[in-house]
Amino acid sequence: NMLKLLNRFPVMQSLLTENYSTATFNQLGNTKLCFDSLPLMTHTKTVPSLASIGKLVQFEGVVVRMGAVRMRVSGCQFVCDQCASVYTATADERQGGLIPKPLICQSCRHTKFTAINGSEVNEDVQEVRVQEMLASQPGAIPKSVVCGLRGPLVDACQPGDHVIICGLVMTRWPVVTKKTRTAVCDFYILVHSVLVVGRNTIVHRNIQSSTDQSVDPVLLFSPELYGLYPLKLAILLTMISAGPNTEDSSKTRQNGHLLILGDPGTGKSHLLQAAHRLLTKRSVMVSGTAVSQAGLGATAVREPTGWSLEPGALVMADGGVLFIDEFDGLGRDSMDVLHEALEQQSVSIAKAGMVCTLQTRCSLIACANDYAVGEDLLSSPLCSRFDLIFVLKDSFKANDDCVRLDGVFKNHHVMANQLIDHVQRAKSIVVTECDPHAQSLISMYYQHQRKQDIRAMARTTIRLLESLIRLSRAHARLCLRDRVCVLDAIAAIRLMELSMQSRPVWSIDGDVGLWADRLYPCEYEVYSEEVSKRLGI
Repeated sequence: NMLKLLNRFPVMQSLLTENYSTATFNQLGNTKLCFDSLPLMTHTKTVPSLASIGKLVQFEGVVVRMGAVRMRVSGCQFVCDQCASVYTATADERQGGLIPKPLICQSCRHTKFTAINGSEVNEDVQEVRVQEMLASQPGAIPKSVVCGLRGPLVDACQPGDHVIICGLVMTRWPVVTKKTRTAVCDFYILVHSVLVVGRNTIVHRNIQSSTDQSVDPVLLFSPELYGLYPLKLAILLTMISAGPNTEDSSKTRQNGHLLILGDPGTGKSHLLQAAHRLLTKRSVMVSGTAVSQAGLGATAVREPTGWSLEPGALVMADGGVLFIDEFDGLGRDSMDVLHEALEQQSVSIAKAGMVCTLQTRCSLIACANDYAVGEDLLSSPLCSRFDLIFVLKDSFKANDDCVRLDGVFKNHHVMANQLIDHVQRAKSIVVTECDPHAQSLISMYYQHQRKQDIRAMARTTIRLLESLIRLSRAHARLCLRDRVCVLDAIAAIRLMELSMQSRPVWSIDGDVGLWADRLYPCEYEVYSEEVSKRLGI
């Protein structure tokens, strides 16, 4: 069958014959050839259906459960008790790995056989459950399918990984005995290759020549909510993140976190929903009132074959963004899980005899009611892990209310596809340089915050400097540039000034600043000169 397949692809056949001789294959012994992305495959992002049984498919999803590695007998030899003829039997995947015994000897027509000791062929097997992407079936419960890994493919992925699996779709029947009869079978994918998306891959693209930069992407984000330009900008910067740092050998986290507090009716949940719809992959949204500690981290599930790990929301959002609405509804145990996940970007698990560490390299955007958040939470080390914390106040001001009403009644033309394309392009850019003037500006601002007589001791640490660097790098990526300039540093400082986590360098009304329809109330040159004057540059 393999030779027939190669005959249909002359290029592949010539490639194998030119680089590998017959003697080379004989030296390799037990060699397994794996394919992916073949033109004959059926590419899908949903769980294969009945029409895919017996076909080779390429399925994209997320690993939600991972079983233990076990050893299985994949084949053995039987000898006829009468004529000593030897027959080889292999495990039937459709019968749960059962090795069928020969029924009748072809030579003497005898029906009794004996297994040959030492003829067993053993291999490592593992079962994982892969769930279809959340964005493939919006508004529906995602389906999952069991996939079987064999040999070198064992432990090729971890819970929460975004994988592309190539395999053969088949039906798997339970082992039938005299006392059990069933007509129900399960879908099963016999995996031939596994590709973990985003592992050790950095994409470089030339973006500036193919994108229209005349349109401000922040104005395209949730235009039905008037104003809130700084908050919308902060959400976009958190989703885009700082990206991989090619010059950082200390593995400092590049994913920022954002916390939004405010009065009811200020649009917090609406912004989270809009941001969740904006990301097509690796975006998970949960409610703080309906999630537990195991729902955030991971849980151990007992199966007939042993214990397995099932990832939570943090692990499922690895490589993307996690949105938590009603953040004040999280319990104390759930808050403790976030301490390690937000800073170290991992979750340590020690349950049911399994000790492991799962990756949670994601950004967190959470919102909560201002009155429901206590002072102990705002002063806790957890809040110091957020780059920005914004507070929205629904205060009465006649002039501002008139402007907001005019903005609400306007007919906005939403260009969602253009914004999605812009975000995807921005996430593919790798920032490689930083302007010396921008670096000096960030350093001077950090030192100015440290010199303040009245300052938040938990906030004005090295994390403040890291937050400024992340925000400036993310702003450069949003502007489709691979170099941080002074404009990016000014934008990061401006957002930090509007945040409640820092003592402002100059007097500013934070509530009015957040409701502004632009980030800069004055010209950029005037604003830059004001910052330089205040910092003594």
